[in-house]
Amino acid sequence: IKEQPLQRGGQRTCKQGMCGDIGGDPKWHKEGVAKVFYTAHHAVDPAQTKRYLDQLRETEKKKILAPPILFHNKFFANSEELKKAFPELKCII
Repeated sequence: IKEQPLQRGGQRTCKQGMCGDIGGDPKWHKEGVAKVFYTAHHAVDPAQTKRYLDQLRETEKKKILAPPILFHNKFFANSEELKKAFPELKCII
């Protein structure tokens, strides 16, 4: 099981792993595109799925699971936080 993004010492910055933004385009998303961690799919192995869910429950219980939106190496809890930090960002979250 790969490690999920965690808050380390309350910090909301991504410092390891795949922290970069999804590549943008010059017309609509000049600053890049935020990553959003809301989905799970292809849960075909029940034992593996249980391990993932157990790991998520444990990190959620410890309050160390990073918020679901990642943009410019910073995590955001919701679209309002993201828009406040980047008001010009064209984002549909």
